[in-house]
Amino acid sequence: MSGYAPLFDSIATGTLYGRWPDIGVWPLLLALSDKNGHLDVTPQYLAGVTGLPVADVILCMQRFCAPDPYSRSKTENGSRLVLIDEHRDWGWIIVNKAKYREKARLLGKAEREVASGSNAKRLRDRRGPPKTAAERPSDADADADKSKNKTVAVALDPVPGLDLEVWNQWFTYRADTKKPIKPPSIPAAMRELAKFGEMQAEVVQHSIANSYQGLFAPKPNGKAVSKWE
Repeated sequence: MSGYAPLFDSIATGTLYGRWPDIGVWPLLLALSDKNGHLDVTPQYLAGVTGLPVADVILCMQRFCAPDPYSRSKTENGSRLVLIDEHRDWGWIIVNKAKYREKARLLGKAEREVASGSNAKRLRDRRGPPKTAAERPSDADADADKSKNKTVAVALDPVPGLDLEVWNQWFTYRADTKKPIKPPSIPAAMRELAKFGEMQAEVVQHSIANSYQGLFAPKPNGKAVSKWE
C-alpha cells in the first residue's frame, strides 16, 4: 500500500456530492491502495478501518463498481472501481488512480519550477523573441490611444465657441496629472474655456507649460489673469 494519495476538490464537486458514507469512504480507499490503485482487502477489513457495518461497506463498494453515467470520466463507463479478480467479490482496482497521481505529479513539478525560477526560460521561449523597436508601439502611439480614449469619455455636447481640439488637450493634461476634471464640473470648464475665444489654444498652452491646474491667460507683464480650477 502507498499510504498516500493526492486529493482534488473534484471529489466533493462530482457525483459523490451529498452521498454518505460514499464520500467519506472514497478518500480512505485512495490512501489504502498502492500506486497502481490496487486495493486487495476484504469488506471486513474496510469495516474495521472505517467503523462502518460490513453490510454498509459492501453496498458502498457495489456502488463504486457500478457505471456512473454522470461521471467526468468515461473509463469503465464511469465506474470508480473494478474487481481485481472477477472470480471473487472483493479486492479492487481504483480505475483512475494513476491518472490523478500523474496530475498531482505535474502540478507539484510546476510549483517547484516556479519556486526555483527554473521555468523562466520556458516562459520566455513561449513568449518568443523580444520585439524590435519597429514592432513595439511607440510612446507617441500609446499617448495617442490614451488621448483618444479620454476624448471619447468627455464627448459631451460642446458649448458654443468651444475649440474641441484645445478642450481635449486640456482635459487630457488634467487627467495625466492625476487631477482630472470631475464629470459634474466638465460643462462649467467647457464654458470657461470658450470665454477665451480665439485665445483658447494660447491659454491652454500657457497653463500646461506652467503646470497650472486652472486656466490662466498670459499678460504682457508676465502676470496671468482669469482662471478656472
